[in-house]
Amino acid sequence: MKWVLRILAALFGLLLLAFFGLLIASHRPDANKLEGSVEIARPPAEVWPWIVEPEKQTQWVSWLVESKRLPDGPLQPGSRFRWVMVDPNRNSQRGSFDSEVVAVNAPGELDLKFSAKTFDGHAAYTLAALPNGGTRITNSGRYNYQSWFVRLMTPLIMPVASKKMNADMAQLKRLVEQIPKTQ
Repeated sequence: MKWVLRILAALFGLLLLAFFGLLIASHRPDANKLEGSVEIARPPAEVWPWIVEPEKQTQWVSWLVESKRLPDGPLQPGSRFRWVMVDPNRNSQRGSFDSEVVAVNAPGELDLKFSAKTFDGHAAYTLAALPNGGTRITNSGRYNYQSWFVRLMTPLIMPVASKKMNADMAQLKRLVEQIPKTQ
């Protein structure tokens, strides 16, 4: 019977260790930060529409099935996007969230804040012209989760989110570069 208690105590100790490890890791200053970049062999003016036009966004952002700009019209601070996404990892559950344009400087910067039922945050796209005529696009953001449990799991969630973001950026590169260059 002693060995059963020792095994249970050891398992409890491991769970406690994992809990405190996640707790410490989730409180790091950059625990909720995502950042990725990709170089695209096209000038910023040719990449920019892929960032701001809803019909192009759905082609490169995985899980995004619908994007609308609210209201229709010029992109400016206060403009909003509504994104509808289907998460294939959660039984194709549909979810939507709104983002608001905080700042825009076409074709170089788009700064957004967003909110959903379970999280809010900030994302910025920066398009930098490269000497070879290409563009380095950087996407950086911070995500704040409402649920204490999801905040605790941030160290496990963010690497998966980073992998998805990098795959999306690679898809953006493929799509933009397959279009013939304009002269």
